[in-house]
This record gives sequence, structure tokens and C-alpha cells, in this order.
Amino acid sequence: MVKKCFFCGSRSTQKNGHNRGVQLYRCKACKRQFLDTKRLDKKVLYSEYLFGKQTLKQLSVKHQVSSKTIQRKLHQYTSQRLISRDKSVVVLMDATYWGWSFGVIAFKDFRTKKILWHKYIRKKETLSDYQEGVDWLGKYGFVIDGIVCDGLRGIFTLFSCCPVQMCQFHQISIVRRYLTKEPELEASKELWDIVKLMTRTDKESFVGMFLSWECTSGQIF
Repeated sequence: MVKKCFFCGSRSTQKNGHNRGVQLYRCKACKRQFLDTKRLDKKVLYSEYLFGKQTLKQLSVKHQVSSKTIQRKLHQYTSQRLISRDKSVVVLMDATYWGWSFGVIAFKDFRTKKILWHKYIRKKETLSDYQEGVDWLGKYGFVIDGIVCDGLRGIFTLFSCCPVQMCQFHQISIVRRYLTKEPELEASKELWDIVKLMTRTDKESFVGMFLSWECTSGQIF
């Protein structure tokens, strides 16, 4: 079996002794030597880490190398940004963080569930970060039918050119911040029960329940 050169890809190679019991090869094209060992595929590692949700420790055990080696290979890999062919999108945008100083902003299409754009950030996300993502979508021909986002100050004005809605999760979180999960007042308990139905009911039903609550209990506030 002809061994392919690890460095230049040439198949003009020959056996050249052993190193600690492992076959050593020499490439006639680039004159370099390499061992007959299985090489870690950076793309496979990246996929296992990102999509397979494997930790560095789990990957190190699986591939029988140190966690530092796995981390170095991941840092060396440059992911490719795939551009979706579905150009009419409803953009779900938000940021998530690991610790206090590192995070990622991601844009996802509500219809196809595809990640459209992402950006790694330091500290807190800014309006300019989100504008950068929207500009990128426009550059590649995407038509934004609507945006669902968090309550970052100024973001609704920034994207006033298209329909914008605050994420229901964030809406519920804001209400919970004021009512707490176990409110004491009867009116607050009723409002919290209505709010918890936000993601499980239609607009008309939710508005109807809220207006009914406002008429009977809203005067307390």
C-alpha cells in the first residue's frame, strides 16, 4: 500500500526505518519524514466539539491525546461560513456568554432553523454588532421579513425598517423580574398565570385574557 505524504500529499514515498516501534516514511518529493500514525482531523474535531457537544476532556479520551492538543487543533481550524439558499427569512437574534468576557451572537432563520450568521464577541454585545449581521445578510441577498430579538436598548429603533418583536422568553423574564415566581398579591398571581401562557396560546386569546385581568385587577396597581 502506497503511503501518502502527510506534508505535501505526494504518493512518492518509501519506508525509512522505525521510530519507537512506529513505521517511519520518507517523501521523495518534499524530502520530509513522517510517522505512520493516525492524524487528528481538525474538521472532524471541530464538528464533534461544536455539533456533538463534546468537551475537551471527552475528546481527549476518545482520541487518546491530551486536552491541550485538542484545544490547539481547534484553534488551528478555520470554519467556513455557509450561505443559505433560502433568502426570505425571519431572523431570531440573540447573544450567549461563557463567563464574563466571551460570547457569541447568532442569527437563526425561524423557518428553516438554519444558522445564518454568527460573531464571537468580548464583553457585551452592542447595536453595531447586530447591525453588522444585518448588513451581512443584505450583502448576500437575504430579505428580512421580521426580526425577533431581546430587549437591548435601541434595537427596536435600529431595525424599524422591518417588523420587530421582542422574544417571548425575554418578555416573560421581564415580568418575572417584577412579580417573582411566587407573587403574594392575588392580582399578581393571576397576571403571572396569564404570562406563563404566552408561548402556548394565540395573540387574540392572550390579549383577551390580559384585558380581562386589567379590568378586574389592574386598578390595584
